Amino acid sequence: MSRETSPLILGDFWLDKRRDGKAPDIWQIARYAPNSRSVVYLSTKCRTLETAKPKIEAHYAAEKAKEHQTAQDALVIPQLILYIRENKDRIKSIAQSKSSMRCFIGFLMRDEVGIDATFASLTPSVWKRFIKWRQGPHAYEVEWDGSLFSHASDGVSGEAIQRNLDDVRAALNYALGEERVSLAPRVPSVDRRLRSKPRNALFTVAELGAIVGYARSDPAALRWVLLMIPEDMKATTARYAKYDPRYLAKTKRLLTKLFKEVETAADRWAADHLRTISARGRPAQIIKVQKSVKK
Repeated sequence: MSRETSPLILGDFWLDKRRDGKAPDIWQIARYAPNSRSVVYLSTKCRTLETAKPKIEAHYAAEKAKEHQTAQDALVIPQLILYIRENKDRIKSIAQSKSSMRCFIGFLMRDEVGIDATFASLTPSVWKRFIKWRQGPHAYEVEWDGSLFSHASDGVSGEAIQRNLDDVRAALNYALGEERVSLAPRVPSVDRRLRSKPRNALFTVAELGAIVGYARSDPAALRWVLLMIPEDMKATTARYAKYDPRYLAKTKRLLTKLFKEVETAADRWAADHLRTISARGRPAQIIKVQKSVKK
């Protein structure tokens, strides 16, 4: 079958059957490769034309999404897929991020904005409907990587919704950082009244050192962290609250000892790690330094 006789042509791609006789019953996504001067095939794993058409449409949309587009033309769903595909080795919780993308796609399938939503169509009202949809009973079925994922819920917490919004925001900003779109929509955060109160955490000196070591490349963040350390110490807070000069000398010694220990732990952490400053929309990378062992 030639390109001219293909039942569906989308840009540089068309549906075809392999000309070498391999997998004769499977529809292929074909394109011409100028370098090799040959036709390159990508299997749809579909035997019928009806099931093969969505495959080539999704493939074409994903390839087109790599080009620069305006916010009015850039489709949202292909950018969500590209973000996961191109950052799967960088995202810390890839399973959760994929779940967030499927969740948002499931919402678009049921919302008035539709699956052809563009960056420009993601207005504040869309995010409000998404948050409300996640709060109440909802269900969706989304195909992802060739598998059908079904999900049903009676409603989720504010933290779960916030994670969904954070993941989608990262994907949209990633497209902006890669200069695939001219403008990314502003993704809001969940109202604090819908989220649980923060839980107390007890840090060791080594953990505090890791936090300080990580924050050293950002002076504003480092100042904030250093100020929080004495504020979160129950003993010193109680002594400062009394404004009793008799406690100041002991408190000073205690804080001096603590900060020296934290500084040492931060130096130790920095010696074993490198922090890379990544582009907007991508998470900062922490690289563990591999030390050579002398035999």
